[in-house]
Amino acid sequence: MLDAVRVQGADDLTQLAEVIDSQWGTRPSTGLEFRESLIRFGNDGTLGAWAVSSDSEILSYGVGFLASRLPARWNPSGIVGYVQSMVTRPDMRRRGYASAVLREMLAWMDAHDARVVQLVASAEGEPLYSLHGFVRDPFGTPMVQNPDRCR
Repeated sequence: MLDAVRVQGADDLTQLAEVIDSQWGTRPSTGLEFRESLIRFGNDGTLGAWAVSSDSEILSYGVGFLASRLPARWNPSGIVGYVQSMVTRPDMRRRGYASAVLREMLAWMDAHDARVVQLVASAEGEPLYSLHGFVRDPFGTPMVQNPDRCR
């Protein structure tokens, strides 16, 4: 089993951006803006990225953010984690790579006092997240305004 390692620094984040941008068809509207944002957020400490790779090829990756909200009784720090994306190459699934990535991401969020971690799960991702303790949000239903803008 390969370990998930933290992706840090402009060169590694650029490599990850290129994988996200091309290899798996998740191309953002503008690749350059995406790469620059990934590096900027990575450098300011609010973004964490992890990958499982073999022979310099990324097999699985995850990107998460830390966000500040107003403190609450159930979250005195006000820090919330958000799993932005988790992707494993289709031919590399069911080997524990996504679990390794998610474990590292959740440990990072916990170390930064994120009492709550949120995500939007695809149908095929739900079993992974359930395995790691995620449940449907008991506080309400996630909603989106103007979803057509996201296409």
